[in-house]
Amino acid sequence: MSGRLNKITSSLRGGGCGSIKTIPNTEIVLKSDIQDIENFITRFDSFVQTIYAKAAVAANQSEAQEIMIAIQWLIFQEENIYKLIKNAQKVLKSYNLIIDGILKLLKSCLIYVRTDSFKFLFILRTTASLSKVIFSFHIRKDQRFMNCDTQKQFVDICDELRQQMEIEKNDLIHTQLELYVFLTKTSFQIAPNDGKDRDDILNGCLNGIVNSIFDMKPNTELFMQLYHGACLLYNKYTVQKNREQFEVYFQIDTLQWEIINNQKMTANRIWKKQLYKLRKQIKNL
Repeated sequence: MSGRLNKITSSLRGGGCGSIKTIPNTEIVLKSDIQDIENFITRFDSFVQTIYAKAAVAANQSEAQEIMIAIQWLIFQEENIYKLIKNAQKVLKSYNLIIDGILKLLKSCLIYVRTDSFKFLFILRTTASLSKVIFSFHIRKDQRFMNCDTQKQFVDICDELRQQMEIEKNDLIHTQLELYVFLTKTSFQIAPNDGKDRDDILNGCLNGIVNSIFDMKPNTELFMQLYHGACLLYNKYTVQKNREQFEVYFQIDTLQWEIINNQKMTANRIWKKQLYKLRKQIKNL
């Protein structure tokens, strides 16, 4: 896969719904960006492990300080995550690492949701940001499938977190928590999986219809398969709706970092130009 930059483009469909695709860019990835990405990948697991392993003892002051240092490091990686998403090779290399990291962070959140709402908030903010890596991995090629059990595990943890959030409800940050859980869950929910539920339900429904024709009356098997089919269609509609909302988030976030990156590059060019003029003036003295 190419290591060149990829730009995200969107096309509008009827009703204002958008679709996302990636197109190759001719710009070469900066060497400094590669170094930043490699540094992020190398150090990522150690900070995640600190948050995960020390969740149960976070009340201890020294342990709490280590956790906050780890959380702070992850928060400051927003730009490096943006750089990672634009590099197809690095996304492929780090995919499993990011999945494992998100899982550990979500499991730690099952403790932080009851013990420290602000740590919980910042960790969820990180999982939402990391979810863009998962999304970018799957939109590059439709043939990439997520293990069905893995997908279900993430969705179930997010659902459990939402239930705990209702119990430990903090009105001050509840809306933000809801958003971050939604984004994290959706990134896994919309990923293509290797399950065969859809084919099994359709085949079962057809068998039920055939049997009911032979029996000249609807049977229990048909009713059950029709029910499962209706659930499948509803879930498919919900997932598609969530995907469209995630695409909007992905595009806005990417645009934000594109603007920041362009401003930095412009400022760098101006600085180099001024430095060149200064050197020229010094030589003329």
